[in-house]
Amino acid sequence: MKDIQLLLCITKKSESNEFVSFFKDNGVKYWISYPGIGSTRKETLDMFGLVQTEKTCFLTILPTDTASILLKKLNREMMMYLPDRGIACTIPVNTIGSSTIKTFIDNIPNDKENCDMSTSDYEMIMCITASGYSDIVMDAARAGGAGGGTIIHAKGTKPEDQGKFFGMTIADDKELVIIVARNENKVEIMKSILEKAGANTQAETKLFSVPVTDTAGFNFSVSKLEQTQTI
Repeated sequence: MKDIQLLLCITKKSESNEFVSFFKDNGVKYWISYPGIGSTRKETLDMFGLVQTEKTCFLTILPTDTASILLKKLNREMMMYLPDRGIACTIPVNTIGSSTIKTFIDNIPNDKENCDMSTSDYEMIMCITASGYSDIVMDAARAGGAGGGTIIHAKGTKPEDQGKFFGMTIADDKELVIIVARNENKVEIMKSILEKAGANTQAETKLFSVPVTDTAGFNFSVSKLEQTQTI
């Protein structure tokens, strides 16, 4: 389904109301929002007397042309090109129920702006790890070339008679680590995570990557991190 995209936007919790207003003003009526935290090392935070940055993650489903326009507006109107403002990206959706499409994309304005989707240089790495091990995962990711990530607390579910998924107990508390990295760095980052926090470690990390169609909010960070920008 090439005409539908999943849009992920991550920003500071303190600025989330601005982004809610932005989505409403641009005709996006339905989205999912959930809390997350930044991945700055604890030692760095302690050194400067800081606390972990709280994040808000937004997810919505949009037509491909609308998603492309929205990313451009996020950069231009929400100034996501500025440091520490947040990032957004789109992920292609292969299969989705028709009623879901109707719920999410009905009555979204069809702007005349150029809306061709570009081929992105990024992929999203999704890591599912045992609770309390996200710092180890991020240390491993940085060793592979990543610059940071967003951590989301989650809980697995399971049928009554099954307690394992790929050898990992899934009903326990989990942490989801989201990293967006340049394509050329993806393999080294994933290898480093598997070696230092993979299935044979206490972290029991499982990970996969998905292609990213387009991005917003990476201009400043790419110049600073040189090789990769992560969320």
